[in-house]
Amino acid sequence: MIAYTRGKILSFNDLTTQKAIKWLINNDEIIYRNQGKILQLTIENIKEYEKELEKNMPKKAKKLMTIKGIIAIRAVEIFIEIKGKVMTESLLANYAGIPPVPNSSGKKDKYKNNKMGNRRLNSIFFSISVSQVRYDEEAKKYYQKKLSEGKSPRRARKAVARQLVRIIFNLSYF
Repeated sequence: MIAYTRGKILSFNDLTTQKAIKWLINNDEIIYRNQGKILQLTIENIKEYEKELEKNMPKKAKKLMTIKGIIAIRAVEIFIEIKGKVMTESLLANYAGIPPVPNSSGKKDKYKNNKMGNRRLNSIFFSISVSQVRYDEEAKKYYQKKLSEGKSPRRARKAVARQLVRIIFNLSYF
């Protein structure tokens, strides 16, 4: 994604980078300067919140942070969503809405996305699986394996998310 303003191409793609914030703050126009200052304060507040969160985090949530791609806020969200629920690994996956739902008719064997389950947990697992496919070598290999088996990119990501459920279940319940 390329950032534009008033017909000019900017030298950064993401407004949350330090380069973009400096550009906004040092800009001649007051609107840009104010937006840059607001953005800078927001980023500082988020960092403070994350430090405080890490300090006061439960032990089981801290265990989740050992998984690549899970930051403090995600670990706490997962912990809160599954806290106090007695379930097996497959029940956790179903609760999160990860496994596909059979949608077969006649001789065709088809599956569709599961729209039931905890949508917040599903969203968390999706975002973690996307980051793992990008940055974790094991997840990337598993994703490529699923693609080579003929799965679509969406199904391959769902398979990575299912693996994450398995790992998180083993860390959280034992």
